[in-house]
Amino acid sequence: MWWRCTGPLFAIAAACVVGLVPRDFFANQTNEPADLPQLLQLAWFTTWLATLAGALGSLTESDLATGLNTRGPERLLPPGGSR
Repeated sequence: MWWRCTGPLFAIAAACVVGLVPRDFFANQTNEPADLPQLLQLAWFTTWLATLAGALGSLTESDLATGLNTRGPERLLPPGGSR
């Protein structure tokens, strides 16, 4: 299920947003108060964006490239085969 993957990512994003984003900067840029609900909304957006980017990035890899990166070229040869 999708929440198994996005739950930990959301927790990391929420911790980063709450800990690293200056409240006054956030309030000036968004014209919203920098309260916890707005910061969590930012964390949810970054989680959604990261999940979408990962899904689209996984579509760009071919099976051959993935095999070369994970198993090496020698594993792609048939048994007893040579180059």
